Amino acid sequence: MMSEHDSKYIGISTSTVLKIILVALGLFFLYLIRDIALMVFVAVVVAAAVGGPVSWLQKKKVPRVLGVAFIYLIILLLLSVTFSMILPPLAEQARNLAGYFPTLMNRIGFNVH
Repeated sequence: MMSEHDSKYIGISTSTVLKIILVALGLFFLYLIRDIALMVFVAVVVAAAVGGPVSWLQKKKVPRVLGVAFIYLIILLLLSVTFSMILPPLAEQARNLAGYFPTLMNRIGFNVH
């Protein structure tokens, strides 16, 4: 059993307090520049993803600038085809939901005119 005279001493050095403050300030700074940090992160990921195919094209005697342009055009083409296939059915479903929404609301007990 511990008596009331048994106590433990916990010491925190000045350097530890300064480190904690510096880490907190660093995290706050990262929070302030989160949008920029996200853009830099996305740019690094895209550059890393494009780097491999561009290097392969460069080995096939395609100039690097043309390789980068070619890869970006392929990516743009794939994105536009994907969106053109997804958006029309999505818009149709949204129209159907908008038309059926009052019926659904009335069915669950909300009076919608």
